[in-house]
Amino acid sequence: MRINYTLEEFKPFFPEVANLIGSKIPAFITEKEARKHAASIGWGTADIIRLDKRFERVYFVGQRCTYAGGHATGKDEEVIRIPLETFDETKARNVLTIRKAKK
Repeated sequence: MRINYTLEEFKPFFPEVANLIGSKIPAFITEKEARKHAASIGWGTADIIRLDKRFERVYFVGQRCTYAGGHATGKDEEVIRIPLETFDETKARNVLTIRKAKK
């Protein structure tokens, strides 16, 4: 499934993460390239997230989840998980988990 965000819609998740796209988070020009990358790293069923910046559009692999109940608030919490290009000492892929910022 493809999820579309503008840069303004994506910033509430974690404002600094938009700066990581392209450096630590692999970004692609087309959705087809992003899907191919997702399949190659074992995230074939992941969501493809499209981020529209002012004059450009990038696609990256992620997974949007909604957890009922949240942590202590009891409200639903929206989370995006993004696979990184780095691995830990056990050779497992590092995954960035970002929560939507509280209003």
